[in-house]
Amino acid sequence: MAGASYCLTDRVKLDVGYRYSHINGGKMFEYAADSNVGPGYDRGINVHEVRGGLRYQFGRSDCAPPPEPYVPEPEPIYTK
Repeated sequence: MAGASYCLTDRVKLDVGYRYSHINGGKMFEYAADSNVGPGYDRGINVHEVRGGLRYQFGRSDCAPPPEPYVPEPEPIYTK
């Protein structure tokens, strides 16, 4: 499995994922004497999935830019 998300806004993300699955093959059924059906075999199944979606984040968002750092005002300089 692999995936990624991209921030569309400070709360909404576009989410894309990929998943690969393999189901092993094997013997499906035996030979039936009362019918003309022989034994069956399966070579397996390969499944590729691509999924996409939108994600909304409640609470604090990790997409929002960090707040500006606090810089105090410089002390005034008084002269006589």
